[in-house]
Parts: sequence; C-alpha cells; structure tokens
Amino acid sequence: LGAILAGEGHRVLLFDAATPLDQWWEQARLHNGQWMAAAARVTAARARVASIEPEYLPRVDLDLRRRLHDSSVPAATSAQRRGWSVALTYEVPLGGEAAARGDEMRARAQAAEAELERVRDAVQAELGLVREQVVQALRSAPQWQQQLGHLDVVVRAGELQFDAGRRNLMQLIEQLDRRYAAQQQEVDNRWRAATTQLRLRRLVGALAQDLDSGEAFTAPAAP
Repeated sequence: LGAILAGEGHRVLLFDAATPLDQWWEQARLHNGQWMAAAARVTAARARVASIEPEYLPRVDLDLRRRLHDSSVPAATSAQRRGWSVALTYEVPLGGEAAARGDEMRARAQAAEAELERVRDAVQAELGLVREQVVQALRSAPQWQQQLGHLDVVVRAGELQFDAGRRNLMQLIEQLDRRYAAQQQEVDNRWRAATTQLRLRRLVGALAQDLDSGEAFTAPAAP
C-alpha cells in the first residue's frame, strides 16, 4: 500500500494484467463490503419469509393423563385412571395479520434481491473499468520514463548549442517547455496509476484488509 501511495506501484507485483476479469469479480463477491452487505440482507429477508411458513401448517397436540394415586374418602363411584387424546387443528388462511405479514416479508425479500443485483452489476461494471485504467497506467509508465530520458538528452544538447551560440534563448525555452510538459504528464500518469490501484483494491476488499492487518493483499493469479 505504501508503494502505491509513493507512486511506485509499477515496481511491485500488485496487479496482474493477465488475470481474467471473472476472478476479480469473484474476489469482489467474497470481500467487497457493499456486495457482502447486500447478500447478507437477502439471506436475512429469506429467513424471515421462512419463519412465516410454519403458521400455515397443521398443528398436532397430544394430551396424555394418568392418575398415580387416589386417596379420596369416601371412594369415588367412578374415576378415570388414565387417558390420552390427540387434536389436529388447521387454520384456514383467510387473510388477516399472518397473511399480511407474509406478504410484507416476501416483498422485502424481493426488494433485497433486486438491491443485490443492482449492487452486483454496479461493482462489476466499476471493477471492469478500473481494471482497464490500471492496466493502461502501468503499461504506459515505462514509456513515459523512456520519453523523459530522450527529452533530457535533447535539452542537454540544446544547452550546449545555446552556450556555443548555435541556438537562441527561445529555442532553448521551447525544449525546456516540452520536457516540463512531459514531466507533468508522467506525474499525472503515476497519480492515475496510484488512485486506480487504490480503487481496485477497495472494490475487491483489499484496501480494508491492508489497513486492518498491515499485510499485503494477494491478488488473484492468472491461470
């Protein structure tokens, strides 16, 4: 994480461009906070729906009685010493509180499932975009370094020619401006690489892991 913030993300193995996108999606499904929270809400909503179903099932009651001792004085003319009974009841759902609660729980479950699909699609879309931005930024980093090296050579040659009187001041300033513009673009590319890698790590749950444990997140490897 420190290497990314220092602009040295291209020097450490934090991203493998050959890793298929579906593997990054799987990492996000397992570790992305928004995705996990939406999935947990779906699980909870489905559990609440399941808890309503037993109210519509028949209920069986078993009643067992047995007299262990009788000391009635005078003795009773008749007494029941043991007995048992079974009762089966079924409430016909004609509406009311249970049906309304069941409808509400099912509607909440459907809303939670729709929210999970929305979060999943949003995370996958952002992950695909950010992954491509990381690839482009990291691949262009060596090219910017090479271009700056060439421009340094051009500027040094221009300074020598200016000292020898073969270049005027405006020509030297123009060369310096070109090098300065390239330096700014190289810095912008390094900043873009750092911010997009941080976004990528946040999407797959690696940023929170880095901050909590201080250990580097292991990116999915290419097959």
